[in-house]
Amino acid sequence: MCTEFNPSKFCKKVTTKPGVYQMINNNGKIIYIGKAKNLRNRLRSYFNNSSKTTKVIQLVRNISNIEIVQTNSELEALILEHNLIKKHRPKYNVIFKDDKSFPYIEITTSHDFPGIYFKRGSKNKSNQYFGPYPNSYGARNSITIIQKAFKLRNCHASVFDNRSRPCLQHQINRCTAPCVDKISKYDYNFDVNRAIQFLQGKTRLIIDDISKEMITASNNKEFERAAHLRDQIIDLNQIIKTQIVSNKKGDFDVIGMALGDANVCVSNMFFRNGRLMGSKQSIVKLSLTSDLSNILKAYILKNYYDINTSQVKTIYVGAKLENKQLIESLIADRLNFKFRIIHPKQGNPKKWIDLSNDNASHTLEVKNIEMKKYQSQFHELRKQCNISHKLNRIECFDISHTSGNSATASCVVFNENGPKKISYRKFNINNVDNGDDYAALRQAFTRRYQRLINETTKMPDLIIIDGGKGQLSSIEEIANQLGITTPIISIAKGRARKRGAEKIYFKNTILPIDMSKPSGLLLQNIRDESHRFAITSHRKRRGKESISSSLDIIPGVGPKRKKSLLKHFGSIGGIQSASIQEISKVDGISNNIAQSIQNHLSSS
Repeated sequence: MCTEFNPSKFCKKVTTKPGVYQMINNNGKIIYIGKAKNLRNRLRSYFNNSSKTTKVIQLVRNISNIEIVQTNSELEALILEHNLIKKHRPKYNVIFKDDKSFPYIEITTSHDFPGIYFKRGSKNKSNQYFGPYPNSYGARNSITIIQKAFKLRNCHASVFDNRSRPCLQHQINRCTAPCVDKISKYDYNFDVNRAIQFLQGKTRLIIDDISKEMITASNNKEFERAAHLRDQIIDLNQIIKTQIVSNKKGDFDVIGMALGDANVCVSNMFFRNGRLMGSKQSIVKLSLTSDLSNILKAYILKNYYDINTSQVKTIYVGAKLENKQLIESLIADRLNFKFRIIHPKQGNPKKWIDLSNDNASHTLEVKNIEMKKYQSQFHELRKQCNISHKLNRIECFDISHTSGNSATASCVVFNENGPKKISYRKFNINNVDNGDDYAALRQAFTRRYQRLINETTKMPDLIIIDGGKGQLSSIEEIANQLGITTPIISIAKGRARKRGAEKIYFKNTILPIDMSKPSGLLLQNIRDESHRFAITSHRKRRGKESISSSLDIIPGVGPKRKKSLLKHFGSIGGIQSASIQEISKVDGISNNIAQSIQNHLSSS
């Protein structure tokens, strides 16, 4: 601890009112942020002679200064603490990573023929939303089921308005093609209402109604309709069999937790209309605030206060929560309805808590097994490559292109815990000859490590290149110019390109690494991940460029008109299928330009 900082004198001067304190180390970096109802008493607790955990002792040793912000109330302190933690991300605070908002299913009831869509983010009050779902798979799978059972459209409004014949969705029996009047507005909206009832959990009521219709259709010898209704019943019954049902109706979440040696897992189970829709597990490293109450507070504020998309009014938690009333009122004020946090001791809610705790424990167990596997592989690879220093971080490069066009490089990062996706980087390769993988690799390598050098960021402990001896020599030349001393190896697939028969080049030798052993399997895993990421990045770039090039070559169509056209029609296909009159309705598009657009797109 810095000798200039005297805890005893400092605490005597601190106010006894509510507020937030920020602990700062010798480098001027905030290492911990907390709030208190009584700032003086809270800060004294860090420096008195009472027993403390190892992490608190470590924290106190690193404090060289403390800054305090007094607030008018404990609620204001809670809000300020939460916002400051998000901004500074201190080392010793529990921080759940920023995630996308939970996905919803959107039914566009504002349209005459509503569609069904996957939705994140802001919402249109004129439409109906169902969720949130624990992940995108759950939402998309439900959409697939609804399309199969009720045949609702999922095309954009601009495409719907400009269709002249049914699309593939109609041909595979996933849509009734209201765009070309294959179904009446009344019948289509009847299916929409049933889909809404299904999403509201009224599945049994719908099945009973469909059963009656099926019997009536069969009696009237409308056998095709009866068969269609029968298939609907089969699909819906299959869904019911796979759903866990609570005797408590309504929407609520159940949050359980499990503590490990180094990590904590929070498991959130989502019940909608009494049915379990799925669960989501979040793992974070343990920190100073490793008690369950603070972990739970951080998770609830991140997912119910920050994201602010859920309509859930009740959550059941598996641990006591300090400042429960404050947190409830904070979230209730944001959501504009009463919000309750309940810690159940018995009954069905307690059973759901136990189940959620078990899910969290299982997730941690799997994570720990995976971490031990990576640690073993890293240790083995370090010996195989004869690396003297500890092997903590590996970066791997790969190139992807289509016949030399739209070349994209990937840089993936692995540490002893596995892939570190937040550190992945992609590079759009420019100003190199098509198909020149050597030049593309050199450009990506230079851009990556020149930046790290400029930012004085620590280099990786090992660099991997997906390529042979030639690529390795090319990169080693650049590394020498940049002054990089990190070991570099390359993975060559060989002539047969057979998995497990790769050759590992290091300088002028081939390393005797058995690709079926832990170190070899790790190299294959990292190489495959860099390949996957490169291909994904390349496809995104190629898709954007193909859209741009189709419109950019048209005289009179600049960035503004291109944006208006894509916004109006949704895609190049929508523009291609539109008439000159329809195109000319777009803002800024005259009849002459509309004619030019149609001529170019029809000939391309």
